Amino acid sequence: AGPAGTRRYGEYLGERLAHLDNIMWVLAGDRDPGEAFEHVNVLADGLLRPRPDRLALAHTISRPLRFFPDADWLTVNSTYSYGVLHRDLIKDVRASDRPNILFETTYEGEHNASELQIRRQAWWALTLGAAGQFVGQWPVWPFREGWRAALDSPGSTQVAAVRAFFESFPWWRTTLVPDGDFVGGEHFLREGMGEMHGMDYASTAASADGDLIAVYVPAPRPVLPVLARFGGGRWRARAFDPVAGTFVGEFDVTAGDRIAPPTDHDWAVLLRR
Repeated sequence: AGPAGTRRYGEYLGERLAHLDNIMWVLAGDRDPGEAFEHVNVLADGLLRPRPDRLALAHTISRPLRFFPDADWLTVNSTYSYGVLHRDLIKDVRASDRPNILFETTYEGEHNASELQIRRQAWWALTLGAAGQFVGQWPVWPFREGWRAALDSPGSTQVAAVRAFFESFPWWRTTLVPDGDFVGGEHFLREGMGEMHGMDYASTAASADGDLIAVYVPAPRPVLPVLARFGGGRWRARAFDPVAGTFVGEFDVTAGDRIAPPTDHDWAVLLRR
């Protein structure tokens, strides 16, 4: 189509869907742009002309900021990882002041994925600074046989539980700051943090004012929080079951208290001063 035709195509799609408010444009098509670099940029220009307020990201194999560091249309950075996901999330969140979304990682129904893996991916995203996650599920994404029944799969319903946890407080106003530094520095958990290079890493996010802390632990083990990092004092803890999608216990915590797992699988806890 060439750049001019590609721009016209973008304008056509942008106009056709301009009346909808739930659109996020995804450009580049699961590839690094290469010789299509100019086409991606003019397509974005066409798509966004009718609705400049649309969010847009790039579905590249390498990190999008490598190709589009100064692109005004790239309003959302993204994580695309089949490696040690929590490490890649931290890198991508810190790479830009744009909001970050976990765009693609292991899909449910593929890659021999367990329910635990699908859950921990979603929990890691929200506790490590991402604004959200796109969830992949086979056979839903290609609309193969059985896709309607798969809408109620364990991974789909358990990912919805993440929303229940974070909507229990105004997370969009709280400005959650992810804990930890993969180079060095003090972490919130003195015990129970798990392996930094493994898949059982316990992730923590705290509000900017230090009055609220969310912890996700991908294994049934106790943790010892360093409450002194946030001034100590007495905290109210609410334990959460990521499988059932409900809070399952409430108790007080002070400095030096270990928090026991409330389940025989992964778990989360919300601490409030």
